[in-house]
Amino acid sequence: MIFAVILFFVFVAWVIFRANTKRGKNFVQSFYYLSCLNEGKSPEEANRLAHNVLTSGSDPHEDKHLTRLASDYSQEKFNGKQLPVIQKAASEGFII
Repeated sequence: MIFAVILFFVFVAWVIFRANTKRGKNFVQSFYYLSCLNEGKSPEEANRLAHNVLTSGSDPHEDKHLTRLASDYSQEKFNGKQLPVIQKAASEGFII
């Protein structure tokens, strides 16, 4: 019985971790999408570039830098909340 309870809590923790990791990736990609649009890139090109962030083939140093920039941006514009950044990017054409 105790094993089943422990297994249940481990599973719940894993599901929560997965959801937070996915949202964090969407947040940084959304920020980068908005940055690309501000630089004058087309929505198609911005989507392509944003979807290459935080992937197995991306530069880890660049990913870390973009994560910091995204965090600073959300802190400045949205009181540190990630969801408004994702929503803003989606409303401007970001494909999640």
